[in-house]
Amino acid sequence: RRLLALWLPRRPMSSPSIQALSQEVVNRIAAGEVIHRPSSALKELLENSLDAGSTSISVTSKAGGLKLLQISDNGHGIHRADFPRVCERFATSKLREYEDLSQIETFGFRGEALASISHVAHVSVTSMTADAACAHRASFSDGLLVPPKPGEPAEPRPCAGTRGTTIAVEDMFYNVPMRRAAMKGAGEEYSRLLQVVQSYALDNAGVAMSCKKAAEHATELHTLASHSALDVVRLVHGSQVAAELLPLEATDEESELRLRGLVSNANFSQKRLTLLLFINKRLVESSHLRRAVEEVYAQYLPKHTHPWVYLSLRLPPASLDVNVHPTKREVHFLRQEEVVGAVQAAIRALLVGANASRAYFTQALLPGEEARGRSGLGGSAAGGGDRPPLAARPARGGGGSAGGAGGAPPAAAAGSGSKRAGGKAAPDPRKLVRVNEGMAIGELDKYICRASSSSQAGGATAACGPAATTSLGGEHAATPTTEGAKRRRGADDGAEAAVGAVGGGSGGSGGGGGDH
Repeated sequence: RRLLALWLPRRPMSSPSIQALSQEVVNRIAAGEVIHRPSSALKELLENSLDAGSTSISVTSKAGGLKLLQISDNGHGIHRADFPRVCERFATSKLREYEDLSQIETFGFRGEALASISHVAHVSVTSMTADAACAHRASFSDGLLVPPKPGEPAEPRPCAGTRGTTIAVEDMFYNVPMRRAAMKGAGEEYSRLLQVVQSYALDNAGVAMSCKKAAEHATELHTLASHSALDVVRLVHGSQVAAELLPLEATDEESELRLRGLVSNANFSQKRLTLLLFINKRLVESSHLRRAVEEVYAQYLPKHTHPWVYLSLRLPPASLDVNVHPTKREVHFLRQEEVVGAVQAAIRALLVGANASRAYFTQALLPGEEARGRSGLGGSAAGGGDRPPLAARPARGGGGSAGGAGGAPPAAAAGSGSKRAGGKAAPDPRKLVRVNEGMAIGELDKYICRASSSSQAGGATAACGPAATTSLGGEHAATPTTEGAKRRRGADDGAEAAVGAVGGGSGGSGGGGGDH
């Protein structure tokens, strides 16, 4: 029967008819495209507050924004007559005709943010304008006014308040269980919220912003209206990052680009690229600009390291297409190659001018370590170069003289806890030296270990810096070469130091006649 059923011709199935989706399904699908997680909702609400001319914005969250996400500002507020259209889809005060998109300079323009949020959460809005006698509060669900409690009217009701708007979003994704289950922990979601506020605080340095958890009194972020962009970086990313940043300002007449920002210098590098990109005040992503920045810094940074870059681009609104992504995360702009080239040229010119200052780690000569020397050829007693230690070279007879030269011990021996003959631990040999073009000739010599220019009978002096000297005379001068080296190895508890005698070549100068 099964074989027969496979061979029998099947009746053609009737094609399903096309039906229009219900408005509820349409709204939830559209909301899912705009509101991915609590940080997406916060970005939309934050941009609305900035569009309202706010100078102070505070964000409060609970359970990473899933239980509560509240944002308060001191903007121009919402008139009572406009409350019924606050969460209505495609209702906006920023756009009247399609042609207005070519001149749009505000963050939002579609009127989808609050409408999308109201379809996946419970929303309450409290707002007051400058000419109003009191504030008004209303609750929304699925884009419509709803009573706050059963049996109460849905109309906006008067309440106490201050100039501005407060929007509270509760129980986000309560009706989308799959989306809520896909959310990560509260800590991860809160870190995303904090990152959004930090980014907008950097590009809007004249606006005071704060972010905190509902159960805590202390704020995770609190910027002042008097803070500059560099102050925000110092507060958010630390003073070490802020100290390595260079201010960037440039213009390009051909593409009508105005560029400003902060970029790290050639001394700074990190494992991952930090690129905060704003185009006409919008936080966006651009793979072309990202690659352009990486190409410039590849000439200065070691492999697999990246810079820290904040860029704010201002372009004519007519050259931008902002209606290419539901969350406005991406924008398309005309003359893309010219804009990218101008950004590259500005960063490259800044790094070339700032590359005269670099930081290096040098190895200092440790007090108590034995010196290295070289034979005095050509009448010179001062030693140096890459010759091996004296004990590693066989003794050569002759009447010449030798000068001691300072040699840096291996880093492993210096850091292994070995002690000098006196019982004291050797100091940290590392020294940070910063050099620049303004440094006078010979000024760097005090940071470099080298042999002294004078050698005396029975000993020599090795110098590293103006104050650090080590005498190899005294009891060491009278000790036979091989036995003295063995004895000092034992006194240094295994430190790699030895002294050998070097016989001078023909024409050597100095003298002194000792074993050194």
